[in-house]
Amino acid sequence: MEASLRVEVHNPGLPESVRLRCPEADDAHGRGLLLVDSVADSWHAGPSRFGGTVVAFEMSGAWPPS
Repeated sequence: MEASLRVEVHNPGLPESVRLRCPEADDAHGRGLLLVDSVADSWHAGPSRFGGTVVAFEMSGAWPPS
């Protein structure tokens, strides 16, 4: 069985639309999902069960076997 890593990041407040974008070189924000998309096997964003928005991603083979 291959090990995997799942990460969820919850942002409180009102649910927001999250989308992958290509920021301009001088933009102060907007690179997080670009980084996640480059290393994750899959990711999704949507309403958080705690309120606000959640972004979650999974990576297989993220940990060495025990």
